[in-house]
Amino acid sequence: MKVCLVNPPFTERFCRSARWQASSKGTALWMPIWLIYATGVLEQAGHVCRLIDSPARRQSRRELIEEVRRFEPGLTVIYTATTSIHNDLEIAGLLKQARPEAKTAAVGPHVSVLPEESLRIGPGLDFVIRREFDHVLPRLADCLENNGRLEDVPGLSWLEDGACRQTGEALPLRDLDALPFSIQVIEKHLDIYDYRMDYLLYPWVQTYFGRGCAGRCVFCLWPQTFLGHTYRTRGLDSLMAELEYLDRRAPHVRELMIDDDSFTRDTDRVARFCEQKLTKGYDLRWTANVRPTIRDVAFLKLMKRAGCRAVVAGYESGSPEILKRIRKGITLDRMEDFARACREAGLQVHGDFIIGLPGENRKTVVETLEAALKLKPDTMQVSLALPLPGTEFYRWAKENGHLKTEDYSRFLDENGAQNVLVEYGDFSEADMKQAMYRILRRYYLRPGYIAGALGRIARDPHEAVKFWHAGLRFARYLVKGP
Repeated sequence: MKVCLVNPPFTERFCRSARWQASSKGTALWMPIWLIYATGVLEQAGHVCRLIDSPARRQSRRELIEEVRRFEPGLTVIYTATTSIHNDLEIAGLLKQARPEAKTAAVGPHVSVLPEESLRIGPGLDFVIRREFDHVLPRLADCLENNGRLEDVPGLSWLEDGACRQTGEALPLRDLDALPFSIQVIEKHLDIYDYRMDYLLYPWVQTYFGRGCAGRCVFCLWPQTFLGHTYRTRGLDSLMAELEYLDRRAPHVRELMIDDDSFTRDTDRVARFCEQKLTKGYDLRWTANVRPTIRDVAFLKLMKRAGCRAVVAGYESGSPEILKRIRKGITLDRMEDFARACREAGLQVHGDFIIGLPGENRKTVVETLEAALKLKPDTMQVSLALPLPGTEFYRWAKENGHLKTEDYSRFLDENGAQNVLVEYGDFSEADMKQAMYRILRRYYLRPGYIAGALGRIARDPHEAVKFWHAGLRFARYLVKGP
């Protein structure tokens, strides 16, 4: 079967497959990673695929519809997000009109949580595939091609005679080693140079060495709506094979982004990965998400020797009370120990902070700024809290009267930037936006930070490209104001 997988157009550089679904203040554009894996799995099963990433190509609706019509798929798969859901379902309808004989399926966290609602407001949809969909899609394609029974396809929802029909949940994918390498699909279907990330070297490749997270953070999207709370991992032979492929076939790639939520949960496994990488001589640099609790300098130095350039740390807040409320399971002291250990090991840290988590007020914002100045990440981002359906944060905000709107079309402004969706007493929307602006301005315009950035650029010219593009976008943000 011919299958077209679509990341549809929306606002400029819209990061639909990111944890924070918005257009970036910087240069960020994430790869459509879940569609990438799904495309590879479908091709492994013998189907003919076209992967279209409209935001990366700045493709209009009309251009997308024409491309899909020319491809003549039997199945069109549309990746959706809460913040763009009305747009996404409207485009599904337009694609259905352009190719009525093709079946249309929606995937992604939002439709996984709200399949019936999505089917009823999206008249162009035939199916919703809930949660992980890459290993379900070949079964659906085979079913449609061979006139099989929909009831035999797990994780499927559809409307029939006015009622919502659903099959049982698909089991989480266990054999992650069977997945294609993301770079194999990217090389065939996408242009790697379309994607930038403020804290990564360019060009870079996104990959997953495992799926799921044991953490219970109330705001986090992937574990609660998509991947689950069990961390499933690939074998070390599979990881080495991916590095070998990149070394041999894609030497232009400057950095590998290991995007697991729980990569350093098993430090013994990470140590074995580092040792094997060193033994085999693969010199590709890499960055990974880490839980900011690591204090073992020797372990971090091993990561550094094995090519780790930077780590991404979810600090979230500088308020001890907020850290407890969101069930982060980390103290400020532990974060400071982690930051010192990374500096001693020579690893850069990209710190993530959020304004608007449960209990936010003027005092907690000051605590977050003070924490950032103590932790001294090499780069940082500050986001507005985004309560998404299916998360505890969304349920809590709704039940306690803090959610400002349930209209998904108001989650972003007309440019794709986040709107403030929660309110806490007299801590207003303007206060939250001003707090985010003030923290970023205060942090990045410090003489010490500027001197450190210039030093990194002098030591590694590749850092200059990263800072140049991120700096231009950030300067525009500063001039525009909150």
